[in-house]
Parts: sequence; structure tokens; C-alpha cells
Amino acid sequence: MKRLLIGLWLLGCVNAHAFTMLPQFHTPQAASQSRTFTAAAQVNSTGVSWTNIGNAFVVDGAYATTTGSGSIVSNYLDLTGASFAVPQHATITGIEVFVTRHYSGSETSIGATIQLMNVGSAVCTAESDNTAWLTSDDTINTGGSSDLWGCTWTPADVNNSSFGVQYWVNGTGWSSTTAYIDAITVTVFYTD
Repeated sequence: MKRLLIGLWLLGCVNAHAFTMLPQFHTPQAASQSRTFTAAAQVNSTGVSWTNIGNAFVVDGAYATTTGSGSIVSNYLDLTGASFAVPQHATITGIEVFVTRHYSGSETSIGATIQLMNVGSAVCTAESDNTAWLTSDDTINTGGSSDLWGCTWTPADVNNSSFGVQYWVNGTGWSSTTAYIDAITVTVFYTD
């Protein structure tokens, strides 16, 4: 009887040990990080110049502006330095850009184009901001939690200080029209 009890006890120990050795699986969790930019540059595309480009970082009532008459295309406004800290093993699922902007003056049309930047160069598919501009601040969004803008992104790409957004406006029928950009921010969605 004593041997039977010892045998059962040993079997229980082995079985208990076997259960503790089962692999544990990680269920990916959706997450996101939103950032403002900290560096701005104006790339001359033979367009209309921007002024006060450093004002395009945060919503604070200070604006980056471009003014023109007739049919215009602005220079590129390149914003970088967002300082993301996406975990290295994460999978990027989408990128969303938010622009707070308005205009003054008279115009027939006003629009904008947004392109993501990787290692300081515009990449992927440019997306159009065709939402009607208002004469008071309005925030529009482009992209989303499952929109990769036609590219594959890694955490190293978005964590790089040169990851960013390139933005420019265009329009027709402008008469001393000014486009005002209060802030351009970005959210990166991922599973971790």
C-alpha cells in the first residue's frame, strides 16, 4: 500500500510538472501612439513659400502660413522628429495623420496632399485632403488604424527621427488667400 501511495504521489508530481512546462502563448493586443513633430523644413518645389513653419507642431493658435493669388501650389512642408517608441516586435497596422487648418481670403478651390516620409524621403501613396476648408480651425484626419498608405512599415521605420509627414496645399481662383496650418500630428497603430 505504501508503494502504491508513493507511486501515485510521484505520478502526481510528474503530471503537475508536465502542466507547468506547457508553452504560454501571447495574444497580440491592439495599441497606438500619437505624437507631435519637433522639426520642420521647407522643401522648394518651385511653389509658394511657407512662413513660420515651426508653428505647425501643436494646436496653439500659432500658424504656419502660405499666401497666394491665382492658381497656386505651395512648397512642401516636411515635419519630422515625432519620437515614437513602438516596441521592436510589434506589427504596424495603420497610420493616421491629423491636420488642424483653416483659410482666409477668397478662393475657388483649396486642397492639400499628404505623404508619409521614411528616412527623410517621401514614400508610399500620397493621400488627398479633399475635406472642405473652413474659415475657422477644423481638424481633419487622413489614413487610419488599418491604412498603411501602400507600404509595409516596421517599428524601426516609425521610431526613426526622420519619419514624418510631407504636406502641401494647392488651389485655383485664389485672391490674396492664405492657408493656415495650426498643427499636423500623427498616430501609429500596431499590435504588440
